[in-house]
Amino acid sequence: TDEDFVLLSRYLSYRGLENERGPILWLNRALGGRDIPLPEPFRQRGDGIYHPLMDRDISLDSYLGRLDPELPTVGLMFTANYWIYDNTDHIDALILGLEDLDVNVLPIFFSVQTSKAEGAEGTIDIVRRYMMDGDRPRIDALIINSPFSQLMNSREDGGMTARDEENFFKMLLDVPVFQAMTVNGRYVDFEGTAEGLGRAEISLQVAWPEVDGQIITVPISEVRDELKASKQASPLPGRIGHLARLVRNWAVLRRKPPAERKIAIL
Repeated sequence: TDEDFVLLSRYLSYRGLENERGPILWLNRALGGRDIPLPEPFRQRGDGIYHPLMDRDISLDSYLGRLDPELPTVGLMFTANYWIYDNTDHIDALILGLEDLDVNVLPIFFSVQTSKAEGAEGTIDIVRRYMMDGDRPRIDALIINSPFSQLMNSREDGGMTARDEENFFKMLLDVPVFQAMTVNGRYVDFEGTAEGLGRAEISLQVAWPEVDGQIITVPISEVRDELKASKQASPLPGRIGHLARLVRNWAVLRRKPPAERKIAIL
């Protein structure tokens, strides 16, 4: 029925383990099984603060109050699916690795569409809400662990380029933005093959972010053979450590007066 279609669509669009029971119970009943009451679809939060050592529902104001204003601050934005399914081992390792280097971390999970839709939020709305304090950025650098183009889902027109007034990385933040990649297989596989990343991974995690102007870095997680069924991301400590040091250096550099910066161009 139309009602069943709407119900199943809500289960699937809301995502999460709470909602995955619904279609299974519905199918069981449709095939003549026990008539178990169906749970009400549960709408997940679309964005928020996440820190492995903090309360799951910590507010932005409470979180900001714990940051040290004397330290550089790095923003981290990652796809909400990791938070919804508690698949955050690699995110946890990156957050704690940055903090070990005396860096504040502002970690945000977010969920946006891949293109601008009427009434839908784009990444620019998330950046304004969390990474900006009025017209000033709260952060000195930004790491994004999410595929595709973040400018595309915030601009009014299409195409492969963004007008300056729509490039919020430049016009709002004006901080270096780094793309942290994930791989859908074993990292060791890419060390032993001439192909490297697959075609889809290159398109979504390298090409599109590079068009946005992001600095392409390294993979921070892999999916091990025993985890492939659940697509659980396993952290790559060496690569995470490299990324944390790289981003920290850029964040420290941004805080230095221009006269004290020493940059070599090779």
